[in-house]
Amino acid sequence: MKIRNDWHIHSEHSYDSACLKMEDLVTGAEKMGIREYAVTDHLNTSENHPDIENSRKAYDAILTKNPGLKGTFHFGVEVDCIPRWKLAMSERGEFKRGTPTPDNCKPEDYMPGIAIDREYIRKNGIELVVGGAHSPSFRYTEQMKLIEDYHRQNIFLALNEHIDILAHWLWWYPVDYAANPFDDFDKIPASMKRELGQALIEGNCAFELSQNAILCNNIYPQKFKRQYLEYVAELQSMGVVISFCTDSHRPDYTAENFEINDELIRGSGFNPEKNIFTSKNLGKR
Repeated sequence: MKIRNDWHIHSEHSYDSACLKMEDLVTGAEKMGIREYAVTDHLNTSENHPDIENSRKAYDAILTKNPGLKGTFHFGVEVDCIPRWKLAMSERGEFKRGTPTPDNCKPEDYMPGIAIDREYIRKNGIELVVGGAHSPSFRYTEQMKLIEDYHRQNIFLALNEHIDILAHWLWWYPVDYAANPFDDFDKIPASMKRELGQALIEGNCAFELSQNAILCNNIYPQKFKRQYLEYVAELQSMGVVISFCTDSHRPDYTAENFEINDELIRGSGFNPEKNIFTSKNLGKR
């Protein structure tokens, strides 16, 4: 399947392992015929503000040299779902990566939030906000508790006025847990899948077709990927807009970012030409 858009890409200015230079992103996108794409470096808390400032400077420098990229190459961010206790500490300048959960946290302190508002979006010229759940909000040990926790985060993001695209649904990064809670697609209750679809419609939020996070990720079996694609097709039939996203953290931007199994796509019922996120969807939130 030939992909023409990519709305979730990380550059060297992300705080994590991403190391792609924006110049290489632009060169690679042009070689592969990508028509529209966005750099979306991580913004978890105010601790990442310098990262986003550097990302914006690099983006502006590229558009100054290549003004023809305006309308093709877009500037965005990816926000994490952050417990409110962590956001509050961050705003007070008291939170650093690795800070433990305070002992006096109340249940409402674990409710999800994001470190972005309309003023920050305006001030930094952000065209696109991708939002994803990256970790549990509490140290659960039961699989269903983890699934419920991620579901709450995803519903919050889908309904949030600032989120344009819901990122990597059911992606799992095992920081403190050995087992992947999303090892079996059938363990996700049908009621949660329906509720997420309804929230995406209500929030006018696109759903990310996750390439590197799901479809090209070897921790997920083929059956899981097939069922995931069938669910994407179901969302599409409901009217949910689907966004092609590599979520690339690679040092280069080449065809290896797009290794999707065409046979899986064809057998899923997903239509790569229907309800697809493009620049026409920007600014509709």
